[in-house]
Amino acid sequence: MAAKCSYLASLPAIPLVNVLSFLDRKDLFSCSQVCSRFNQVVSDLPVWKSWCNEVWLVGECPPGRTWKQLFVEWKVKWGRYESCYATIRKAWNIIEDFTKLHCPNIYASLNDGLSEEEIRETEANKLNGCSLPNELRCSIRIHNGQQLVCPGLIGSMAISNHYQSESLLELGIAAGALQSRDGLRNCIPVSLCVNTGNGQFMALTNEEGRNPGDLFWPSPDRSADNFDISPMRMHHFLSGSNFESWLCNYADQLSRNCFPVINKEIYKFLFSASATTQGITVTTTTAFLPELSSVKPPLFFFTYRISISMDPKCSEFINKCQLTTRHWYITDANGIKEEVHGDGVVGEFPVMTPGALHEYISCTTFSTPTGVMEGHYVFQCLNKRERINVKIPPLYFKSLPFVAAEQRLLNMPQGKCEEVSKISGGAEEKKVVHKKGK
Repeated sequence: MAAKCSYLASLPAIPLVNVLSFLDRKDLFSCSQVCSRFNQVVSDLPVWKSWCNEVWLVGECPPGRTWKQLFVEWKVKWGRYESCYATIRKAWNIIEDFTKLHCPNIYASLNDGLSEEEIRETEANKLNGCSLPNELRCSIRIHNGQQLVCPGLIGSMAISNHYQSESLLELGIAAGALQSRDGLRNCIPVSLCVNTGNGQFMALTNEEGRNPGDLFWPSPDRSADNFDISPMRMHHFLSGSNFESWLCNYADQLSRNCFPVINKEIYKFLFSASATTQGITVTTTTAFLPELSSVKPPLFFFTYRISISMDPKCSEFINKCQLTTRHWYITDANGIKEEVHGDGVVGEFPVMTPGALHEYISCTTFSTPTGVMEGHYVFQCLNKRERINVKIPPLYFKSLPFVAAEQRLLNMPQGKCEEVSKISGGAEEKKVVHKKGK
């Protein structure tokens, strides 16, 4: 081996660089320890510049240092997160830029990151032996959540007497709320609405049949015969399979302006469809509200926001009109149809003139996780005896995926617990049993 290393070390610079360029970072670090010449050649490889940019998002090297030295400096500080740092940091860059521009009060509420020592101390003192997922730790190093204020970073929703605005929790509060109760054992909250007390949770272990890292909305069983919430009775609406994808998906939606910003708050409506009839455009957006929904019995709560606008190029004398009635045709996932007809929209009869815009928010429920609403408005022209049927494009409703408690319990580790839980199922009772050693 020594002879081979001596032979390689004696190669001219260009062939040696070509040989070393086939190695990955781990092997290059090892090669740099072989001899001083290897160390010099490895340090001068141009690939370190690419790696600094790809892994640490660093594009400039300070004078007097090599790109390898710069890479090592970042690795000393962030090496634990080498596989996820760039993705998490890019997501936070998007969130910072978006909130700074559109929601300065949310931007101002973001906390500075914690040190590695502070995270370890919190894990040791508050998490009862549980460990945080690496991507969540990385995020906390960048921003330790936000102050508990409204509006929250993770989005808002408001309908009649319900207002929900999720704040991203700082580690101290989240870890202090580590759950020990059945159905949420070893889960921590990652978001919280200070008005309602609702929020999303993350599973830290697989103790109750969850996948570690899952993010979800808990959905207690609201069946009429259920008087006790147990592991068998706590259902879940899944919002993410891990913190990295959850955060990055949200950042991506912000970057594509998927959500409207209303009064400097992020509202989590997603575009559904748009249609124009005789200069009047109707645009629909929808949102699923897991905090008001139920897996059992199946009740899926949705809200929608509709914008009605008239083209500024229209003639006021010819096109001025007033909405008089609405007509909805509703279909659930089972193909069951329903019609709803009524006067105005949420008690209003908007008058449309060129350039006018009218928006309103309403809600609906389905007994299936998906459904469609479409229909038309009837407008009465105010300067001529004519009525216009204005198309309402489809509103597509879709809930988060969900896991019923009995399905989750079947995933519990064999031999870890012995539990018998009764599930009401009409006239029958089903039992799920895990016995040690089987």
